[in-house]
Amino acid sequence: MKLLKLNARFTYAGQFSLENLIPGIRGESIGSNLGDIDLSGVTTIELPSGTTLGGSSLTALGTITSSSAQAFAVGLNGLTNPAFDVDASTALQVAGLKVKGAVTGGTVALSVIDSGSNASLTLDAKGTGTVGINTVGASSGLVTVGNGTSLAGMAVNGLITGTSASATALAVGLNGATNPALVVDASTASSATGIKIKSAAATGGVALQVVSSGSPEALTIDAKAGALITMANGAASALGVQVGGSTSAANAQLIVQSTNAAALVVGRQGATNPVLTVNANTVSVITGLQITGAGTGAGVALAATDSGSNTALTLDAKGTGTLGINTVSTTSGLVTIGNATSKAGLQVNGQVFARAALKQSIVGVTLTALGAVQSTTPTAAQMIGGAMSHASATGAGTATFDTGTNLSAAITGVAVGDSFIFSYANIGSQTVTLTGNTGTTIVGTAALASGKNALVLCVNTGANTWNLYTIVSA
Repeated sequence: MKLLKLNARFTYAGQFSLENLIPGIRGESIGSNLGDIDLSGVTTIELPSGTTLGGSSLTALGTITSSSAQAFAVGLNGLTNPAFDVDASTALQVAGLKVKGAVTGGTVALSVIDSGSNASLTLDAKGTGTVGINTVGASSGLVTVGNGTSLAGMAVNGLITGTSASATALAVGLNGATNPALVVDASTASSATGIKIKSAAATGGVALQVVSSGSPEALTIDAKAGALITMANGAASALGVQVGGSTSAANAQLIVQSTNAAALVVGRQGATNPVLTVNANTVSVITGLQITGAGTGAGVALAATDSGSNTALTLDAKGTGTLGINTVSTTSGLVTIGNATSKAGLQVNGQVFARAALKQSIVGVTLTALGAVQSTTPTAAQMIGGAMSHASATGAGTATFDTGTNLSAAITGVAVGDSFIFSYANIGSQTVTLTGNTGTTIVGTAALASGKNALVLCVNTGANTWNLYTIVSA
């Protein structure tokens, strides 16, 4: 027999034997304790809507034995596009699906049954259709994958898309959302920015980029509370941190905003005895240091920066350590202090030692010709210039030097004890008397005969006062 069809509603609550009623069907009964029904001789059983087996007292339904691809089908049109279909056609089939109910508010369990220990469960949509989990109810709860014991994880082949407005839209960790290893916060209203991680081929690196509907878009990385952010610390062979590249070089910047005494620290042991430290903890700090590179052979510029016009730059050794300039390379060039425009000079507090092979200091002077005149009045600039010649003429004359006020004004930061030397050559035919001025006093021989030279040592003795010590040639 190929078809068992009941056209009318079939309700039976007692014991009913099918063995002799329907050839090819073997079983015990239909009722409150339905046993096994062997339908191996029947192709299809159709029951009309509303058919009840066992009524309210039915507690144990037996088994259906079948090797059909539609061993159990439920639907509006029967086997045609059924709502539910059980396929038992696999040869030597021993794996299946178990549905276990629970009390109200409990959990309905869907699990694999198998004669072996481990069997997979596959859930497939048809074609390119999607599989939805917790997509029907508007108040659906959390979807949990795996359990707290096995922590087997989840493998995904293909795209993963999550839509959420939660502060923990994605939380991954040993304890779930409690202190997770990774959290994605999508709770910002009108959220439109995010992070993109792009892989590459081996040795091609990994790219971490900002995604946004706008441009440009910043990326912020924060440690918690007062902790440090550490980069390139995991691998012993890590090469360091690079900011910018060939395509972004024009816009690449590294900006550190800090009021810490160790705002930037570089060293083998980190902040312990570092090679370089930037201290930014001065209140209202606005001064700094700028390093400007140049093309090959064009030098490197180190300059003070400030919102004001004039700022000093201090270079210090520690304790009694010495400060060396051009001391490393054996082929070092000239050390230049000051420029040809400002000519601000060099101030040394302490002794100056010349201990090279050529121990004589080379000092540039400005030679000033005072002219063929009887008398002259050299200026402070001409005196500090270092050398003057006077072609004395007509008769005995005088050389009246500048005032002490002008001399002090011409020397930046002048202090008591500061001194300089200049030479005065009388290349004319008359005698010249060296004469002081207000604040300048000649000490020593004042008369300079024709053809004679004088070395004059000028020493600051007080506010705008100078002594001019003369040494006249024989």
